[in-house]
Amino acid sequence: MGETSSESRSRRPWPPALLGPVVLVGWLLLYLVGTLGSYAQHASLWFPPAALTLAALLVVGWRIAPMIALAIVLVTIWPVFGDPPSSSWIDSLVAGLVFSAAHLASYGLAAMALRQLARRAEHQLPLIVIDFVLVAVVGTLLASLLGPLALILSGLMDVGELAESWLAFWVGDLVAVIVLAPWLIEMLMRVTPRPGFRVRPVVAADPGWSGPFAVRLAANAVVISAAMLLAAGMGTVESAFAIFVLLLPQMWLTFSEPPTRTPIATAFNSAVVVGWLFVLDLEPFVFVYPFAVAIVATVAYFGVAIPLLARDNSRLRQSVMVDRLTGAGSREFLERQAALELRRIERSGAALSLLVIDLDRFKTINDERGHVSGDRVLAATSQAIRGVLRSGDVFARFGGDEFVALLPDTDPDIAGDVAERIRRVVREIDTDGHGPLTASIGLAESRTGDDFARLFERADRALYEAKRAGRDRLRIHTAE
Repeated sequence: MGETSSESRSRRPWPPALLGPVVLVGWLLLYLVGTLGSYAQHASLWFPPAALTLAALLVVGWRIAPMIALAIVLVTIWPVFGDPPSSSWIDSLVAGLVFSAAHLASYGLAAMALRQLARRAEHQLPLIVIDFVLVAVVGTLLASLLGPLALILSGLMDVGELAESWLAFWVGDLVAVIVLAPWLIEMLMRVTPRPGFRVRPVVAADPGWSGPFAVRLAANAVVISAAMLLAAGMGTVESAFAIFVLLLPQMWLTFSEPPTRTPIATAFNSAVVVGWLFVLDLEPFVFVYPFAVAIVATVAYFGVAIPLLARDNSRLRQSVMVDRLTGAGSREFLERQAALELRRIERSGAALSLLVIDLDRFKTINDERGHVSGDRVLAATSQAIRGVLRSGDVFARFGGDEFVALLPDTDPDIAGDVAERIRRVVREIDTDGHGPLTASIGLAESRTGDDFARLFERADRALYEAKRAGRDRLRIHTAE
């Protein structure tokens, strides 16, 4: 997939030797940040390293796995240096290796699934957003099952702790992945040489930091702060749910800023929430806030995806219904509109005429002047014929150099006059020195019980008679 010039400028890949150490250090720093959300032993309600693991495996691939495994081993054996030591070197090393295998397996499978879904979605952001949310839920759920199991097998966790820690594992990973992974994926795509995951850009380039964006981030921070201070003051579960008011400023930001800024905002929101959790010691509500942040982020992503998906669908319908070369309707558009008009006149009894227009000896223009000239003539023909027709008439390119005009509320006499005007304007088209251009036209009137195929067949038969009679003329199909 090609890149725009602005996209190429925004991507400055790092040397491959630098990427691994940066991911290693980043994982360790995010682990330290995640300790602010510690809920139970070996469990945190906000575990940012999970987001980096998924992002790195998705964009960089399995070659980054050793660095992530090393980071996991380092944070596992670090307590050995405590006083007193938490466990032996060997036990901690084994535990780190077992946990890293479970962690990498969970997010490796999630990354593979998302990469495959992205290929099927042709790397379009709106569809990938939906796929990402589903993969995040399933991937973090798998990690929350395999992670504690690995700790139990390595002796760092008792079976009895599983019930207490399992949900915290899942919440911590899910919140981090939903909130931080999109931003980390974007960052890694910019600096990774030959990234294994790319998304078709939805904007030419991010316009950069701006005052309004900072104001909207500040509004998010004010709402979060007010909601959490309210909960700290009142101390009730109901007051904790005031955090969902964050949806208002977040959606304001989502719909007023480029799509690339929504992940930045959701990451910012999560940092503010975790900071207040640490400062205010809101332990009774620790499950409310991570879920609230994850829900707000998910709604924001869908707020990005749905308008983009609607835009893409509109463009797709436009491409299906309009012939790109001539600007006339497509054959599918013609058949749909004809079916509607035939049903309408069946009820009203109005007249309906169909013109099949074929350019005479058009192939010689392509042969003598080239296909570029031929395409120019086709486009000019389409424009000239549309100038003759009414706004309510249906005009389409049926294929090659053949056009069709469907004339509602028009009997054959009036349709014949329209056909003659079409023949006159066709003769005036510039053919790049090839000579006069002419058209043969077949005309048929609809009958009771007609479908488009039967109506078109009669008009096409009349066109054939016009060709046989010497071309450059109109023939009207009459009752046999």
